Amino acid sequence: MNDVAKINDIKKKRFQYLKKVWDKTDGDKYVSVDMFETGKELGFDIELTQKIYQYLNGEGLLEATAIGSSIGITHCGVKEVEQALEHPDEPTEHFLPFNIINVIGNNNTILSNSNNNEINSDSDNG
Repeated sequence: MNDVAKINDIKKKRFQYLKKVWDKTDGDKYVSVDMFETGKELGFDIELTQKIYQYLNGEGLLEATAIGSSIGITHCGVKEVEQALEHPDEPTEHFLPFNIINVIGNNNTILSNSNNNEINSDSDNG
């Protein structure tokens, strides 16, 4: 994986994590979740979860809410997720634009998302 692909991959995972916290807290900055349980639900190991949390905390999007692994979303984090969801074709301060593409059927297609990442779809989904 080249450097640009690595950067895009970690940015995608950061957004997935922030969105998961937003979902679990219903965007309420007074609700706490377990950092590691949230990462595990996304298939992230402890090291990746810590790395993602450190970045999002440093950007003011997540914060520790107690000693241990309890975290919560900040007001800025709520705004960031809502902006990304309301305007998926526009970048936010911290994330690139994203598009969700569902491909159903027998196809042999190359798709390209807004980050110029090619996805080779060579499957038979029905």
